[in-house]
Amino acid sequence: MSQENINAEFREFGEKMNVIMICIVLNFVIPGIPTIIQFIYTITSLGNIKRINNQLHNRYLDNFRSKYLTSMAIMFLTSIGMLIAMLPFLINIINYALSLMYTTPDPYAVLNTLFPMLFWILIIAAIGLLIIIIASIFQMKAWENLNAFFMENTGMFPGQIAEDAIEGTKNLKTASLCMALIFLLVTGIIGLIYQILGYSKLAKLKDLDKYGAAPPGQPRVSEETALRYCAHCGSQVDPEKNFCQSCGERIDY
Repeated sequence: MSQENINAEFREFGEKMNVIMICIVLNFVIPGIPTIIQFIYTITSLGNIKRINNQLHNRYLDNFRSKYLTSMAIMFLTSIGMLIAMLPFLINIINYALSLMYTTPDPYAVLNTLFPMLFWILIIAAIGLLIIIIASIFQMKAWENLNAFFMENTGMFPGQIAEDAIEGTKNLKTASLCMALIFLLVTGIIGLIYQILGYSKLAKLKDLDKYGAAPPGQPRVSEETALRYCAHCGSQVDPEKNFCQSCGERIDY
């Protein structure tokens, strides 16, 4: 994969970040369908990262993808599990409420009937919230790794886009922290704001083609970049190392 192809993958990644940002906004207007679209675009954007990292072999990109997938899997399975666990109680509550329409309810009897069901619903919700907090921590770590990638590889991108990408990943890490504290309620609103800001910043990657050729000194990726060699002694070096293991000189790519 050439540098041009990697840039194309980053541009596509940026376009998907833009769609995700739009879906988050639309969720306030028509909840449901935008969430499904957001999920699909998130999964496919991780495919862009995978293809990029097949060439770059960067540990931060690898950690970002694996931790984000873990977070998504936890949230998805938790949501399904909570729905399945709560459904019988919700059906019983609805049926009981309908039966009261034709009788004069005894408040004490109503309380005795509803309280156990409501109690178990709250227990299930509390367990689900705890698991979602764990998933949010994984997501925080994911954005932290993507932030580290952009900070370590600013030379791969035009200055403003690199700054936006770094700022965007910081915002999304903050958003994940707010979601981990969603039980405080107000943090959920703050988290949504940071999500919108973060995805809008990462969406700037879609404008990579508007900046023309790479600036002098920008790392170029070719078919040979999977194997790297020290410019001082000629020894093969680990792609993730900054210094040659043979002569100790700094490696500049």
